[in-house]
Amino acid sequence: MHKRQQLKSKTESYFKLLDYWLLIPVLLMTIIGIYVLSLVFQAGYGAGEYPGNLIKQIGAIMIGILLALLISLADLPVVGLIGYITYFVSVVLLVIVHIDGFSMYDFTGADSWIRFPIFGTFQPSELAKVGIAMLVAIYLAKIKKEEISLLRGFLYITCISVVPMFLIAMEPDFGTFFVILLMILIMIFVFGLKWRYIIAGATTGIIAIPLAWNYYLDEYQKNRIMTFLFPGHDPNSNYHIEQSLKAVASGGITGREAGIDIPVPVKESDFIFSAVSEYTGFIGTTLLIILIVIFLLRAIYVAIKMVEYDLASSYMMMGLVAVQGFHFVENIGMNVGVLPITGIPLPFISSGGSSMVVNYFMLGLMLNVSINYQLMKQSDL
Repeated sequence: MHKRQQLKSKTESYFKLLDYWLLIPVLLMTIIGIYVLSLVFQAGYGAGEYPGNLIKQIGAIMIGILLALLISLADLPVVGLIGYITYFVSVVLLVIVHIDGFSMYDFTGADSWIRFPIFGTFQPSELAKVGIAMLVAIYLAKIKKEEISLLRGFLYITCISVVPMFLIAMEPDFGTFFVILLMILIMIFVFGLKWRYIIAGATTGIIAIPLAWNYYLDEYQKNRIMTFLFPGHDPNSNYHIEQSLKAVASGGITGREAGIDIPVPVKESDFIFSAVSEYTGFIGTTLLIILIVIFLLRAIYVAIKMVEYDLASSYMMMGLVAVQGFHFVENIGMNVGVLPITGIPLPFISSGGSSMVVNYFMLGLMLNVSINYQLMKQSDL
């Protein structure tokens, strides 16, 4: 009875429980994104015409915020159910991608999108990241609590991962495939494995590199990697990097004047960080990086604290941090020429309705873990 009096319902104390160290950095990043995208769209980048494309982006943000707040209220059993639903829906959509007859391969180099009436295009692989993270977390927790054997658990995890990753590889979307693989490896590392398994896995990965190079990567992907290793190898890929670096350098301290544009391919999405630097300068990019660091460190802190109360939530949180962290690092890195070019957008900033909604979906799950952590902590008092 005493615990019931101490433990208020989520709806009654929601705004007290809400983790503003997660929410506010994301909202500020989104505002920076809207400002920069408004200038990028006005310069003629992206699909559609201004201001319609900006309004569409803001609409996706509103849907994402609402979804995040709703998911943050869910109880743990409901979150588990959401995980299974998310996974199976993403797999079905990934199958439809290959049979629906709609393709953007000529523009993007991959058949990764589904076209829906009214809503437009959607990329199921974005949703697959979340579904895989949630289910892998559930089975890692079952193994740790000895509810299932290690062998059986990893068999489940392999089956869960292989199907959507195979479908994504067939698109082909190497960037997303690698993000999911990295996410799973980090979740398993956090779970805890003996070093012999880690070494065996690393050895397998090294052996797989020449196989992937010869049988999986398209020519343009090989050129991007070779251009990163040997600048000037491919004129087209080199052009992307050169223009991005010019845009980044042009921002100065406070950014260039509006109306002056340095042409950068895919400036509204993959190379959005070059636009952030161009239009907001050193001050804007520094603020953005600070917000990213606060967001990621807070998420890691909550994940560590949640280990004591719910392992599945903790593992899921680390998986989502891995996805978001890789996107932030890779996008910024390729924009400044220190990482190879991939089709990886900048979370909460790049143009794209499906990625924006899914990013807020992930934020909602993170907020949910934080809220449940605080409630469980209170119940122990």
